[in-house]
Amino acid sequence: MRRRFDDAVTTLGELEIENTLTNQEVLEVIQRGELLTRLANQVKSEASKLGKDAGLIMIQIDSLESGVLNTLNLVLKDHLPVRKFRTTVKANSEISKLSYDELNAIEHLGNVLSKLPLDDISVSKGYRVLARLPNLPENLHDQIIQKFKTLPKLLTASPEKLYEVEGIGRSRAQQLRDYFDTLLKNIGFSYINGH
Repeated sequence: MRRRFDDAVTTLGELEIENTLTNQEVLEVIQRGELLTRLANQVKSEASKLGKDAGLIMIQIDSLESGVLNTLNLVLKDHLPVRKFRTTVKANSEISKLSYDELNAIEHLGNVLSKLPLDDISVSKGYRVLARLPNLPENLHDQIIQKFKTLPKLLTASPEKLYEVEGIGRSRAQQLRDYFDTLLKNIGFSYINGH
């Protein structure tokens, strides 16, 4: 189950950068992440009944769910409409209320999260991409997203435009540009303005 989640997240990242990601693919990541989290919580609950004999099981569960909630929150921030979900807390609350049958019905999940029709393109804001950049303070993420609005605009921003964001110096602007160039080159795109 973890491998399916990780594979879906990897595909999500590639399609986000290509700007070809559909609502269905976003919902599948959310669905798999929620199912994985529920499974881990259920096994933890059962394992806790074993007392001290549950040590190895708890280590394996921690490994199974490591990073899943953080990834889900970033995916929700990147793809859910702000007008309905100002924070991921509300979205997570709505998801947690779903029965297993409702969660497994991708169309129903899409309706709950305002991600219909399923074949529409879902444009990332860029939070997951920024979160992967080491040494970029989290308080700058919102400022960067506020300026560029979407991942495609962010990925093609010049160092000069990046420098216009409060808190981004020339060195960090170039670091961001280099990082974006690497991402784009890894999937076969190149920066249009000469890089």
